[in-house]
Amino acid sequence: MKPLIKTQKARLGALLNQQEAAARSILDRAVGQRNGEPRDEPAIPDSGDADQAYAEQVIDKDLALAEHSARVLESVAKARSRLGANTYGVCVGCCADIAFERLIACPTATRCERCQTLYEHTHEGLSHPSM
Repeated sequence: MKPLIKTQKARLGALLNQQEAAARSILDRAVGQRNGEPRDEPAIPDSGDADQAYAEQVIDKDLALAEHSARVLESVAKARSRLGANTYGVCVGCCADIAFERLIACPTATRCERCQTLYEHTHEGLSHPSM
């Protein structure tokens, strides 16, 4: 494996920090709303069943965002662990280097483009939906 140079590691580390901060922000808002803090959305007039349907839709969306954010945080933690163990940027499928450009686009990537494509075709419908 061709090791990442210091500037590449720094850039990828910064991207991981950005992903973590964004995911934590979403989770913090979701937790705050569950604890009774006001929502950022405007109030709508009371219209009975429509209000209930809207509230359920908002809760479902918030839950999906929180679940996605939790998966992002887990992926970031695993990427940092690989970075520390010098296995970051190595494909789990074929042990080839993951292209730096791919890591910039997806800092938590665990597969090279070829292996990721194969994985998506063979595991269609099994992965978590992305937001």
